[in-house]
Amino acid sequence: MGALKLTPEQVRARCDPNVFDFETTADLPPLKEVIGQPRAEEALRFGIDIESHGYNIFALGPAGTGKMSFIKSLLEEVAKTKPTPDDWCYVYNFAEPHRPKALRLPAGMGSELKRDMERLIEHLKREISRAFESEDYQRQRQEVIKAFQKERDEVLATLERRAREMGMAIIGTPNGPMPAPLMGNAIMTPEQFMQLPEPVREQIEQLRRKLMDEIQAVMRDLGKREREVRQQLEELDKKAAVLAVGHVISDLIEKYENYPQIVEYLKQVQEDVVNNVDAFRVVAQQESQAAQLMASALFDRYKVNVLVDNSNTNGAPIVIETNPTFQNLIGRIEHRMEMGALVTHFTMIKPGALHKANGGYLVLDAKALLLNPFSWDALKRALNNRQIRIEEPGEAFRLISVSTLDPEPIPLNVKVILVGSPFIYYLLQTFDEDFRGLFKVKAHFDLVMDKTPENMKKYASFISARCAEENLRPFDKTAVAKVIEYSSRLVEDQHKLSTHFASICDILREANYWASKNGHEVVTAEDVKMAIEKRTYRVNLIEEKLLEMFKDNVLLID
Repeated sequence: MGALKLTPEQVRARCDPNVFDFETTADLPPLKEVIGQPRAEEALRFGIDIESHGYNIFALGPAGTGKMSFIKSLLEEVAKTKPTPDDWCYVYNFAEPHRPKALRLPAGMGSELKRDMERLIEHLKREISRAFESEDYQRQRQEVIKAFQKERDEVLATLERRAREMGMAIIGTPNGPMPAPLMGNAIMTPEQFMQLPEPVREQIEQLRRKLMDEIQAVMRDLGKREREVRQQLEELDKKAAVLAVGHVISDLIEKYENYPQIVEYLKQVQEDVVNNVDAFRVVAQQESQAAQLMASALFDRYKVNVLVDNSNTNGAPIVIETNPTFQNLIGRIEHRMEMGALVTHFTMIKPGALHKANGGYLVLDAKALLLNPFSWDALKRALNNRQIRIEEPGEAFRLISVSTLDPEPIPLNVKVILVGSPFIYYLLQTFDEDFRGLFKVKAHFDLVMDKTPENMKKYASFISARCAEENLRPFDKTAVAKVIEYSSRLVEDQHKLSTHFASICDILREANYWASKNGHEVVTAEDVKMAIEKRTYRVNLIEEKLLEMFKDNVLLID
């Protein structure tokens, strides 16, 4: 078979500008869809719609094919039809303080509960202080204390008279009241006691033991009575606390009666206020720095940490995390320096991308995810367990333990879309068994598409969209035809067009630049041609040198 000789016209794809029915791209509506990716689009729609576990998506293809733009526009289309997910809050766990409790609330209610609890705290600061300073409270407290003091004084006076009748006195010692024999009106010294006859000493000793038994009985009764009085005072304090806060919490319970978790939490708050009434009374009566620190610690327990606030979200959230570090993914527990030590609090728990995307969609760059230590394993663990557990990286791998909190895990319902190269996809597909079970949908972006009249019209609309978005000059139909010819040239196929839109956009920008230099209001084929030639000239120094070496017979082709 002889060699087939081709003319330059045969090896070059021509595009007739007359196939277009517009004068400039300003006459066209901007394209809102991504063109040339029917296979990837079908895979993405399938992966987004299916709700079964493990059907997360890996979008693969060469860089510059518009993967991220396409995914974002598709998610925006779908997300607005989905329900808005709930808010998530962390509150103090009164049973296990190191394990903050997660509350799930309808969208917008988290911030509302936070405001209600802040108002409750301000009410507590104001009304508890007033309750303990009120005349009624002070009067009742003094009545109880004075009644007990009077009763105790009478009992001790009776005991003192009884001792006198027995020739004894009651003296105070480090071990409590003790009987001592009298000589006249003075307490008998040990020497005086030893000078007494033996029968007298024995009689005094018997009386002393008898009186000692009576003293112990009286002191037991007084101790019991003192405990009763202390309990009486505690009940008085609790009553004052309930009067100060009870009606406010009752109003909140009524407001949130349809949310059992909140009602239970509010009841625990009231119980905690009552149980810690002594601390509140101390805080109310003192103004020292220690008292203020104590007050801050007490009141901070009743704050609400709104981890995820969806009050301004319409539909499902879309989160594109560009820096998927371990903590940016699953959240973190912050610490602060206090009196030389690192301390933390449930209000210092911060959300990660998984929290923000919960109930919606999370888009991650696969390469960035794999390059960040611990991030890939953290994502797989969250997807496998279907929950987000905030922890330190060291704890996750049992290296160190720096966190004093173990927040309650939050249930996870998210669709993850990884965007990366074919190399990363097949690497994970080959060596990571978890990947195959978690990312079952493959959305493969093609580098070429068919050169059909319909696709050429879409190309023109794409150019119109880029001009509108980047404020470029409109392209006339000769310029559009030249761009389409350049697109076929990129893929080296007369019947295909390139979907590497990053390269096409570069030519559009550069053609706009040369149009401005040439004084054109509209980009023409001449401007596009100049952009292509200048781009080639900037990068083909090595090619020119090689051609010179061939021409000068420095290099020979055998």
